[in-house]
Amino acid sequence: MNPELTLADWHSRFQQQAGWTTEIRRHLFEQAGLKPGCKVLEVGCGTGAVMGAITEEFDFTLTGVDIYHPSLCFAHNENPVYQLTQADGHQLPFADDSFDTVYCHYLLLWVADPVQVLAEMKRVTHPGGAVIALAEPDYTSRIDYPPPLDELGLIQNESLVRQGADVEMGSKLNDLYQQVGLRNTYTETLDEELEQDLIAEDSLEWQVLRSDLKDMVTRADLDQFELFDVDARNNGERVMIIPTHYAIGWVGE
Repeated sequence: MNPELTLADWHSRFQQQAGWTTEIRRHLFEQAGLKPGCKVLEVGCGTGAVMGAITEEFDFTLTGVDIYHPSLCFAHNENPVYQLTQADGHQLPFADDSFDTVYCHYLLLWVADPVQVLAEMKRVTHPGGAVIALAEPDYTSRIDYPPPLDELGLIQNESLVRQGADVEMGSKLNDLYQQVGLRNTYTETLDEELEQDLIAEDSLEWQVLRSDLKDMVTRADLDQFELFDVDARNNGERVMIIPTHYAIGWVGE
């Protein structure tokens, strides 16, 4: 997490991302057979942005885990009824078969061992339950237009790698699900839904970009990139597609 942005800034960013996956959440939760009262766990819940969006629509018993204690405090302040635990997704502090569904959201690209995290998500999901990755991007397949915004995209990718992200994670989801033995796995991309939202929400996007790239690009160059970006958006020329994948798989009976 980049310290240049406050937790409130990040919460706004996470709420933005949660908005991108609203429709697919509804679809995948229906596929998972979730009903009111079902026990659902989010691994890597952060500030509780996704949990908040889910609470507005569904009557689940939600639990969230995150490794970063300040984020959990923020989430608790947002909604004291959340069941929150500080934990590492590589070793979840729950008994086997504890939840009806376990999900994550923009998480696996940041973890050291995504196979282990998925294996833990599977372990704590009861037989017949679903393990869901709601959003994992493949930055290596991104499309940015017009030039020189393609160069900006490559610089952002390099910044993400330096921060520890696996920028190809989205394209690996199916293989990862197979490795941990999840059944009837289904994966797809969100890129069509995301394209217009990414283009429209430029202010917050640039806040994150400036924080990420401050040690890689001069302020003057960033100002110039932003001018190109704003001009392209205003002229209806801006294209930014980051293929973002989701996956669902079931735990065997």
